[in-house]
Amino acid sequence: MKRSESASSNYFALSLGLSLLALSACSGSGGGGTTSGAGTSKGDFVVLKTDPVNGATIFLNDPVSLDFTNPVDPDSATLNTMTFQALDQQGQPISELVVGSFVIGTSPGDTEPGRRLQFVPRFATNDSYTNGGFKAGRSYLVQLVGGEANNNTVLRDANGRALETPMTFQFSTRDGTQPAQLFRNPMSGGPARTGMSVSTATGLEDVPLGLFGAPPVEVRLEFNQALNPNSNNVPVGFDVDPLARDINERGSIFLEYKDTTNDPNDPNDFTWIPASVEIERNDLSGATLVLRPVGVLPNNAEIRVIVEQTVEDI
Repeated sequence: MKRSESASSNYFALSLGLSLLALSACSGSGGGGTTSGAGTSKGDFVVLKTDPVNGATIFLNDPVSLDFTNPVDPDSATLNTMTFQALDQQGQPISELVVGSFVIGTSPGDTEPGRRLQFVPRFATNDSYTNGGFKAGRSYLVQLVGGEANNNTVLRDANGRALETPMTFQFSTRDGTQPAQLFRNPMSGGPARTGMSVSTATGLEDVPLGLFGAPPVEVRLEFNQALNPNSNNVPVGFDVDPLARDINERGSIFLEYKDTTNDPNDPNDFTWIPASVEIERNDLSGATLVLRPVGVLPNNAEIRVIVEQTVEDI
């Protein structure tokens, strides 16, 4: 579990009714490449290999990948054509729903995506990491049914050919209670901000105040890695009751503004803006965080978006 890359708190600024104060922030980029080599088969549509292999143990944020002889029809990939049965540590079936999404990837040796199907589990969003697509300390039996393509229970290739041979394999998930035990660290270093936008503004130089009856102001922050969803890391447990709010619980990502009624010469004289925080996206490609200020924003003010050094990746 890594912390944010910068050596100190980062902040980015928007302006309300005046000019943008452009402030730099940490940023990062990932690299990758394509492979070349094997083409696709025009014969029977069958599974060539799985990742994980039968009997392997994976992290809760690991995808399940299957490589086929032919390109896969993505519309045929559902939890009806690729089923998951959860098992407890004694191997007994559990009535737990597996949730996630299917994406088409590139098989090793190919130059274009098509022959790899990935199931990406939904990442947990609660403090105990128990509501994700996969649960800790479980086994999962994966089944693909072969047969005719005239129903919705069989995977098909891009030409409509049904999966020729049934496929069954099993894997387990890591056990534990802490992020470092449960989640794979896919990238070195802590999370880096890769973008920021305000939904109600065409730019950051003139952000609407969020008056009553107008569309709500939503500040979106993009990160290059999935974030640890624990409320001690991302302040998602915002209390809407103004009498119960505590500035000491504002977390490590928050909004503040320069209060001109105080000492205008004090560069650190900023006031907290209460805002709800939501992890809108948290997956293999990164994270999107949404901050929604409560009430109307102060007029003609400099707003800062604070992302402290303590923010952790998954």
